Amino acid sequence: MSAAPRVVGLGFCAYDHLFTVDRYPERGNKIPIRAERQQGGGQVATALVALARLGVPVRVIGRRGDDAEGEAIEAGLREAGVDLAGLATVSGARSQRAFIIVPADGGERTVFWRRDPALDLAPADLDPAWFPAEPHLLLLDGHELDACLAAAALSRERDGAVVLDAEYVAPRTAELVARVDHLVADERFTGRLLGRPPDAAALEALRRMGPERVVVTLGERGAVSWDGRRRLSVPAYDVPVVDTTGAGDVFHAGYCYGLLAGWDDARRLRFACAMAGLKCRAPGGREGIPDLAEVEALMAAGRTRPPGGGPA
Repeated sequence: MSAAPRVVGLGFCAYDHLFTVDRYPERGNKIPIRAERQQGGGQVATALVALARLGVPVRVIGRRGDDAEGEAIEAGLREAGVDLAGLATVSGARSQRAFIIVPADGGERTVFWRRDPALDLAPADLDPAWFPAEPHLLLLDGHELDACLAAAALSRERDGAVVLDAEYVAPRTAELVARVDHLVADERFTGRLLGRPPDAAALEALRRMGPERVVVTLGERGAVSWDGRRRLSVPAYDVPVVDTTGAGDVFHAGYCYGLLAGWDDARRLRFACAMAGLKCRAPGGREGIPDLAEVEALMAAGRTRPPGGGPA
């Protein structure tokens, strides 16, 4: 019998089509594709794959279509060791797809995605048996809002802590923010939700909405966190960047790993930054995911980027 999951993730399960180009084209131009590859994607799904690689028992809650891409999504998660009890196949639906443009010089990726509405989860689709009775983490991506809210309630009833991968903003996103324990956002989230940059006032505004801790990822500038008492800033690690796809997802995996381990804030953020940095050494969201030994070696080496980003 497999171990009960320590992290349950609810979110989009996607199939990524990645295209490497010399540079992102200007409007109206044509540009050749230098390389292409396909692999599983999705914020929560990729984070769960990363946690499984670190040896953490994980379970996914999501939906896929009954097409070849859906079969590939499921196969990738199964191969990674993710518990598929909450992954449903929707008859007649097309699996979610993402088309990702990656500049060959290591620049920021651009994502185009499409999702069949038939894939969306509702609260009635959630089986309480998917949530363990013992302490655990619930990782959400904030898209299927009613399902996320219902899952957060179920998880908290069972001594779970809720982590939100805060990127997407909808009219009721603030309602979900109020129900999470750890809000871990990308740097554009505060602008989308609050209309302001991720400064000290924005972090405090988010914390007052409900989370006990707010973290904002800053790419090559590292990450910051705020718990109402202490503002902590950690730098990014100096790792050659091939592709940033999935870096935020893997950061969330590292953050959850640190929560499970009971680490202090500084170690947890440094570990998450190291995870995200190492992922960027390979194309796609899954290929560069490191194992524990690789993360510990990078942290021990201590090569970080200066506060303004760029190589040390």
